[in-house]
Amino acid sequence: MRVAVKVPNVDVHLTKKHSRKVLEEAKLMKLMSFHPNCLTFHGYVCDGGYLALVSEVADASLDRLLGDEVIEGLTTNQRVSLAARIANALRGLHV
Repeated sequence: MRVAVKVPNVDVHLTKKHSRKVLEEAKLMKLMSFHPNCLTFHGYVCDGGYLALVSEVADASLDRLLGDEVIEGLTTNQRVSLAARIANALRGLHV
Protein backbone atom coordinates (compact mmCIF):
# COMPACT_ATOMS: atom_id res chain seq x y z
CA MET A 1 0.00 0.00 0.00
CA ARG A 2 1.32 3.43 -0.96
CA VAL A 3 0.68 6.25 1.50
CA ALA A 4 1.28 9.98 1.68
CA VAL A 5 3.05 11.36 4.74
CA LYS A 6 2.49 15.02 5.60
CA VAL A 7 4.95 16.57 8.04
CA PRO A 8 5.03 20.13 9.36
CA ASN A 9 7.71 22.46 8.03
CA VAL A 10 10.99 21.27 9.60
CA ASP A 11 12.35 24.83 9.62
CA VAL A 12 9.70 25.85 12.15
CA HIS A 13 10.12 24.91 15.81
CA LEU A 14 7.17 22.66 16.66
CA THR A 15 5.36 24.49 19.45
CA LYS A 16 2.32 23.29 21.36
CA LYS A 17 0.23 25.54 19.10
CA HIS A 18 1.66 23.88 15.97
CA SER A 19 1.14 20.43 17.47
CA ARG A 20 -2.46 21.29 18.31
CA LYS A 21 -3.10 22.48 14.73
CA VAL A 22 -1.67 19.26 13.26
CA LEU A 23 -3.77 17.15 15.63
CA GLU A 24 -6.88 19.20 14.73
CA GLU A 25 -6.15 18.50 11.06
CA ALA A 26 -5.81 14.79 11.90
CA LYS A 27 -9.24 14.84 13.58
CA LEU A 28 -10.78 16.57 10.57
CA MET A 29 -9.17 14.08 8.18
CA LYS A 30 -10.51 11.21 10.27
CA LEU A 31 -14.03 12.70 10.27
CA MET A 32 -13.99 13.18 6.49
CA SER A 33 -12.34 9.85 5.68
CA PHE A 34 -15.76 8.21 5.20
CA HIS A 35 -16.65 10.53 2.33
CA PRO A 36 -16.15 8.95 -1.13
CA ASN A 37 -14.59 12.17 -2.46
CA CYS A 38 -12.00 12.50 0.32
CA LEU A 39 -8.73 10.65 0.80
CA THR A 40 -8.66 7.84 3.35
CA PHE A 41 -6.92 8.88 6.56
CA HIS A 42 -4.80 6.13 8.08
CA GLY A 43 -3.51 7.86 11.21
CA TYR A 44 -0.76 10.00 12.62
CA VAL A 45 2.61 9.61 14.29
CA CYS A 46 3.43 11.69 17.36
CA ASP A 47 6.83 10.88 18.82
CA GLY A 48 8.48 13.59 20.88
CA GLY A 49 8.88 16.63 18.64
CA TYR A 50 7.98 14.69 15.49
CA LEU A 51 4.47 14.75 14.01
CA ALA A 52 3.27 13.27 10.73
CA LEU A 53 -0.13 12.61 9.14
CA VAL A 54 -0.54 9.45 7.06
CA SER A 55 -3.19 9.21 4.34
CA GLU A 56 -4.04 7.62 1.03
CA VAL A 57 -1.96 8.85 -1.90
CA ALA A 58 -3.74 11.13 -4.37
CA ASP A 59 -2.58 9.71 -7.69
CA ALA A 60 -4.00 12.58 -9.73
CA SER A 61 -5.30 16.08 -9.28
CA LEU A 62 -8.90 16.95 -10.05
CA ASP A 63 -7.96 19.40 -12.78
CA ARG A 64 -5.87 16.72 -14.51
CA LEU A 65 -8.66 14.15 -14.20
CA LEU A 66 -11.25 16.61 -15.48
CA GLY A 67 -9.36 18.26 -18.29
CA ASP A 68 -11.11 20.57 -20.73
CA GLU A 69 -12.05 17.73 -23.07
CA VAL A 70 -13.73 15.81 -20.24
CA ILE A 71 -15.62 18.84 -18.93
CA GLU A 72 -16.78 19.78 -22.43
CA GLY A 73 -18.08 16.22 -22.92
CA LEU A 74 -20.28 16.30 -19.81
CA THR A 75 -24.00 16.81 -20.06
CA THR A 76 -25.69 19.52 -18.02
CA ASN A 77 -27.00 16.88 -15.58
CA GLN A 78 -23.52 15.41 -15.15
CA ARG A 79 -22.06 18.88 -14.48
CA VAL A 80 -24.76 19.61 -11.89
CA SER A 81 -24.15 16.21 -10.25
CA LEU A 82 -20.40 16.86 -10.10
CA ALA A 83 -20.94 20.33 -8.63
CA ALA A 84 -23.36 18.93 -6.04
CA ARG A 85 -20.87 16.25 -4.96
CA ILE A 86 -18.08 18.83 -4.62
CA ALA A 87 -20.40 21.14 -2.64
CA ASN A 88 -21.37 18.23 -0.39
CA ALA A 89 -17.71 17.48 0.34
CA LEU A 90 -17.01 21.15 1.08
CA ARG A 91 -20.07 21.37 3.34
CA GLY A 92 -18.73 18.41 5.30
CA LEU A 93 -15.44 20.23 5.81
CA HIS A 94 -17.16 23.28 7.27
CA VAL A 95 -19.65 21.65 9.63
